[in-house]
Amino acid sequence: MSLPQSLLLPVEGFHVSRTEEKHMLSFNYMLDFFEVSVQYIAIELMAILRQEIKTGKKPPKEVLTVINKIDKKRPLSFGDWCNEILPQLLQACQQLRIEHPVFLALLRAFKRRNLYIGNKREQSIVSIRNDYRGHGFTLADEIYADMVEKMLPRFEELVSVLNKVENHVDDDMLYPMVHTSEEGYPYVFQTLKNEEATFVSTHKGAVTYIGEKYNQQIDKWLQVILPSFDIARSFNYKEYAQLMQDRSKTYLKSIYSQRKYNRELYVQREQVEKVYHGFITSKQEFFPLLGEPGQGKTNQLCYWTEQFIEQDEAVLTFAGTEFIEQSLEMVLRDIFQWSYKKSITKLVEELQTKMYAEGKRIYIFFDAINECLHYAGHNENANGPLELFQDIVKIFGGVKENSIFRILMTCRNYTWVQHIQPECKNIDMSKFYAVGKEEDLSIRGFSDTELTRAYAIYGALYQMQTRYEEINQTILERLKDPLILKIACTNSLGMGMGNSSLDYSSIQLFTKMSNSVSNSYAGKNQRTILSSIGKWLLMQYEQGFACDTVYLSAVRQCGEKDTHLAELKSLLYGKDGISVAFAELLNKPERPMLRLVDDEKLQFVYERYMEYIMAVEYYNKYKAEDASLSPDVIYNTIKHAAMTEVMVAVLRNAVLMDFINTGTNTLIIELVKKYGNDFIVKSLVHNCMNMLVIEHYEARLFALLTDMLDHNEGMNEAIERYNTLDKQVSKGKADDKMITQFAKLSELLAPIIRIRSMANQTLVNGVFLTDYFNKNLYSKTCSPYMLLEKAMTQNINEMRDQMCMCIYYLVNKQYTHSHQELKQNLTYAITEFMLDSVCNTPLWRLPFLGLKRIKLLLSYLENGMRLKVMLIIENMLAEQRDSEKVRALYGDIVNVFKHLTLNFSLVGIVTPFLTPILRKQFTQTMYCNNVIEYQGMWEDNYIPAKSVDNRWDRCDVVEVAEYFKNYSYYMGPTAPRKGEQPLDFSKVLDKVYQAYNSGDALSYFFLERVLVVQYLVQPELVIHLFQKIQNSKIPGSEWWDYTQMSLIYSLYQIGMQSDDMSEELWKIMSEWCEDWTNRLRGYYEGRLSKKVNRMKLYKRNVMAWYCMVYCKRNGGDKHDEKEVSVPLMRKLIDTAIKNRDKELLMHLLQNINELITDAGYIYTAKDLLYYVIEQIPDVLTINEFENNVNNRYPDTQESIVAMIGRILGTAKLKFSQQINEFLKKETLGLSFPGLPQYSETLLSYNPESEKFSDLITHKFGNFVIKSIINEPAIDDVIVDICKPMPKAKSADQWISQAVKVVFKYIKA
Repeated sequence: MSLPQSLLLPVEGFHVSRTEEKHMLSFNYMLDFFEVSVQYIAIELMAILRQEIKTGKKPPKEVLTVINKIDKKRPLSFGDWCNEILPQLLQACQQLRIEHPVFLALLRAFKRRNLYIGNKREQSIVSIRNDYRGHGFTLADEIYADMVEKMLPRFEELVSVLNKVENHVDDDMLYPMVHTSEEGYPYVFQTLKNEEATFVSTHKGAVTYIGEKYNQQIDKWLQVILPSFDIARSFNYKEYAQLMQDRSKTYLKSIYSQRKYNRELYVQREQVEKVYHGFITSKQEFFPLLGEPGQGKTNQLCYWTEQFIEQDEAVLTFAGTEFIEQSLEMVLRDIFQWSYKKSITKLVEELQTKMYAEGKRIYIFFDAINECLHYAGHNENANGPLELFQDIVKIFGGVKENSIFRILMTCRNYTWVQHIQPECKNIDMSKFYAVGKEEDLSIRGFSDTELTRAYAIYGALYQMQTRYEEINQTILERLKDPLILKIACTNSLGMGMGNSSLDYSSIQLFTKMSNSVSNSYAGKNQRTILSSIGKWLLMQYEQGFACDTVYLSAVRQCGEKDTHLAELKSLLYGKDGISVAFAELLNKPERPMLRLVDDEKLQFVYERYMEYIMAVEYYNKYKAEDASLSPDVIYNTIKHAAMTEVMVAVLRNAVLMDFINTGTNTLIIELVKKYGNDFIVKSLVHNCMNMLVIEHYEARLFALLTDMLDHNEGMNEAIERYNTLDKQVSKGKADDKMITQFAKLSELLAPIIRIRSMANQTLVNGVFLTDYFNKNLYSKTCSPYMLLEKAMTQNINEMRDQMCMCIYYLVNKQYTHSHQELKQNLTYAITEFMLDSVCNTPLWRLPFLGLKRIKLLLSYLENGMRLKVMLIIENMLAEQRDSEKVRALYGDIVNVFKHLTLNFSLVGIVTPFLTPILRKQFTQTMYCNNVIEYQGMWEDNYIPAKSVDNRWDRCDVVEVAEYFKNYSYYMGPTAPRKGEQPLDFSKVLDKVYQAYNSGDALSYFFLERVLVVQYLVQPELVIHLFQKIQNSKIPGSEWWDYTQMSLIYSLYQIGMQSDDMSEELWKIMSEWCEDWTNRLRGYYEGRLSKKVNRMKLYKRNVMAWYCMVYCKRNGGDKHDEKEVSVPLMRKLIDTAIKNRDKELLMHLLQNINELITDAGYIYTAKDLLYYVIEQIPDVLTINEFENNVNNRYPDTQESIVAMIGRILGTAKLKFSQQINEFLKKETLGLSFPGLPQYSETLLSYNPESEKFSDLITHKFGNFVIKSIINEPAIDDVIVDICKPMPKAKSADQWISQAVKVVFKYIKA
């Protein structure tokens, strides 16, 4: 044969191995020939063209394109040589009318078809190489034999063509591109790699050469064609910009081919543009643009990329999926042809230097980093999005000043919050734009004006027959979701829009889109392909491997044993290539579903559609004969699958499919009932409820919430007994047997309470915060206020209390779920609705109303008044008091009293009805300030009406009450007797001392406040009293636990109300707080506590008081950070963590929670929470706490993770920004096991850390003290309330008389 040696060697090897039936070897020799031949003959053609150019002929543009390709595409692929380089060189030779035998032979051979690419019936050699050698393992010998036979005709044809060439180009003309080594091995140029050249040899004894040895000769050889060619040359800023633009165009081309972005359909997003321009004009380098799938993140990046290219700016845009197979560093080296001998840092420095010198910037966009499920070069179980994010920051974050980089990453909210943000502790976040506000600035649905423009654009393109003005407003709210708008228009192509809002739920839209595919050409197979892909992806997730891609090479190579891929293979491929159905799916411009990336990676275009298809497969796989799913199946999936945001969405969709198809609420309710304590299950159900809310499943949602609020498991008798016992406990009439029974019933009813609690939270934190409610779009038959009626008449008392808490915390909400501004303050609106319902009911109609309606009105009256009082207290305690608002709230309360008493004419008649309601407010059974405990004052053996032995008595209470006036009357800002001498406290000092031997709750209630007032008037007497008690026999006496707590409370209020708490008192307070906490862990016994609750103990959090006073003494909540924050609290936390003492730790966490809810000391609370979670790095540490638990108190039954989550959930309702910053910025990098679980939805639906009744108890105490100090009129009321005490026979009788006093003052 007359072939050049480089070509001859693989041909000889092929013939020998084929004769010996060594099929794999034959196959490899055949591929060696194809691969080296295309490079060899291309170099021959370049050599021929080079000679022509030397004679003065102008280089054709095709050959210049080839040289630029060799220069800029480092490394070149086999496909580059076959698809681009060889065809372009043949064209160049034609242009110059070359007559060389090599060119003429190739022209004849390739005129009909490119032998390397083949025709429609032949698989390309490039594809065969990639499938069977480039991307796989060794296969069975018969497969290689089969492939040899398939390639043999083209192999023989090409060998024949090249063998017949009379004169191949001389070796001298080919040097150095083709040369012989010192060992005699023939080498052929293959590619440049950075600043090194790669040469391959077909001699079996030779190894591939990579180096710089031939660089000068290569430069010289190619510069004949392109004088600027230089392997090692440095680019200027324009050339760098061009490289980036070229790569960005590749990204755009891919997106265009997927029909995921269309410039004609682009709608400018005003808020996003504002945020974007704020970022690129800032000094920060990085910004994560967050958003849910389908909100337009990719469209934005495409639009901005196009703009920068048009403006000739340096813009580099990537898809997150690119980095599954190649790391960011590798990609950058390829783009910028950067040598592997140089560090990537040097590249960044060079880009910085050259662009800065020209006053230019580099804009780098990463689209959907959440889709980088596995980052190249890292363990498949690693966090792909996080690894990519860290590499982005590591590579580009090293510029110290005047950075020219502006790097924007789009990401799904869940991935950012759960997987990336918690790991950012060691990252310099000063380089990030709007840290802590990422979710606030995330891309959301269209605004009203944007939707108007969007529908006009889509309507024209999709030929919609429905005018914008004709569309129902509830449907327009759904169409604000960009993906929903697109799919809705796709489904209604050339037709009118449907008029049912349910038609615009994600599941209904995707179902309709899938069904329309089934009804198209080869539709049945198209639908089966979609299902088969979804089934395979679901299998990967269920096996613990997150995956969004099917690799076609794996499909083509799969054996019969791999049934899933084998089924897919039969659907995707026919005898002549891809199937008709597959081709149709890839070519649906109006309905893009699948995309094929790099002819290899098969993916769904839209992530939400992928989640839908996977959910369909999950539902069909596990549904029972009655079409229902089992909660056990879902729980099992959660415990074993890869639970990324995609799998959570899949399970959510499957639950909703069950909800829709069965027409029942069973699955959702059973999930809460059986597994509602599991954090991920709770998150899943919240996700489902949230979807029902935002996608406006109006009638079905309201029916579900009604079922949940009515849910009783057939336990009406148990609930009735529970309520009866609750009343007995509240009245102090429960014995030990009843209290034990009450505890068992509480445990029995826990699932019911969980279900109703979920309904409460969905109604208040879901429904009331929708755009539908904000715009009054709910129908009359589905008014949220109808559900409110049901929620406020639940037959479990604590559920109504929880509703109050949820409603109260709406007071700080300013935006709906979609971030539209609320038109009214929801707490005020709901409270007014309740009280208006009372006031709009004439008294004469009451006897004619049903019992149900009367119960509702009583509930509205009780809870509406509680909320009004709470709002007044909040305003009165605020630093900036809104007097007008307080007067208006007080006026509302007076108006209710006027209505109920016919302008106060029926006070005597109405009082007996109102007394039980008022009594109930003072029956907070976990705290000592309750009517049952107050009854102790009327037990003469403890507190006589008038003592004869100098003991504390009820007449003493009346006498000491006069001292309430000592500050407000004589020293306060509005003191009526200013300048006169206040009452001498020393006259009653001994009586007060004796009182602290009594253990009486009501006495302590008054004395706590008297001592605060007296400290402001005569501090030395109060100091003396405390020192006397400290050194007496009272510590260690029978009721010392209770007494010590009461004294600590007085010290707390002294510290808060005075500007100069003495060091003596601060020392006593610190010592007593530490002692009380270590001994009691928050629980203590009162005289009558055995009658009050099932634990027979009261509860208090004195360390919260310590923290507040500490902050007051050190500059407030944002106190002097030079000192260690609240050292005693930290000391106790250290003790709890060192000893793995869960009981102590849970008690301290409850103190931290009270610090937030009572005082609003969010910064100190965050500091302490951080101090806790940084010392609990893993699940192992959590387990050590659990293994060492003491279950004497109920606090320890809850997990540490859940407790902290509830604290954050409650705090978020009032301090949303601070909690967002805490979770997104301040805790970055901590490994506390709970952080990834604290999702936005979970926290918003989980404000359960404290009861509303508890909150009133705490806030009311502070309010009373502040009022006593500053308001003489309040002191008059309190003194008058105390006067009936000696003659009253019981606490109930005294309260009735107190109500009359209050009415008297209200009337006045």
